[in-house]
Amino acid sequence: MNVRLLIPSTLVLAPLAALGIGVSEAQAILLVGNTRLSEDGNRGFNVVGFDEDTGVFLGEFIAAGSGGLSNPDDLTFGPDGNLYISSGDTLENSAILRFDGFTGEFIDIFATSDTLRRPYGNAFGPDGNLYVSSFLSDEILRFNGTTGEFIDVFATGNGLAGGLNGPNDLLFAPDGSLLVTTQGSVATNGVANFPGLPSQILKFDLATGMSTVFADQPVPTPESFGFVSFLGLALGGDGNLYTSDFANGIRVYDLAGTLLETRSTNFTGTN
Repeated sequence: MNVRLLIPSTLVLAPLAALGIGVSEAQAILLVGNTRLSEDGNRGFNVVGFDEDTGVFLGEFIAAGSGGLSNPDDLTFGPDGNLYISSGDTLENSAILRFDGFTGEFIDIFATSDTLRRPYGNAFGPDGNLYVSSFLSDEILRFNGTTGEFIDVFATGNGLAGGLNGPNDLLFAPDGSLLVTTQGSVATNGVANFPGLPSQILKFDLATGMSTVFADQPVPTPESFGFVSFLGLALGGDGNLYTSDFANGIRVYDLAGTLLETRSTNFTGTN
């Protein structure tokens, strides 16, 4: 399951027994990746767990620095039951790290490449391959889902509206297409610039690599000060697509790309 919370955190569901807590495995926890380090340097850059129903903090699942874990972003349980984490923010430390899905123990550096820079979304496709968004190179990279071997650059940005500009989360739709949120940024030498391009949701055909705009930048919510930045993607039990906005709110779309609802989170704390 691959779900993103509004940054600075990401989350997935996992059995409570994974934290060594003596409860029914039917219960679940929220695994949250802390993408920011505290000012004293003693907290953050780790993965922690919360009871899904009560919100009670359950403890640390993966320690900061484990296997080189830094700036953890997307958390994805793979077909093998292990946890794949987007980690790092430079060319030197950016990678997909693999951890035991039950114990949280580091297994290996599963995937990396010469151009992977600040990985955000990662998702296993219907073809069995792992797709990773590289935010600071405006690319989606494709890796063998079993070996982690780099295959190719599946898509790259062009600095134009409707392009892969600041790719963030990835999600495979029921029809097998790849949905991608973009923040409207253009990376230059590892720095994200915001030239006024729209934040959008793109839809890629895996067979051709061609993309269309699934959802254009919506009208900003009153609490967002005119700012929109699509981040996380998740399919709901109702069959609709839920996406988070860094500025404020959750938007709900049907799978044709029609906006159905906007839910305020008041993330900006304006009222």
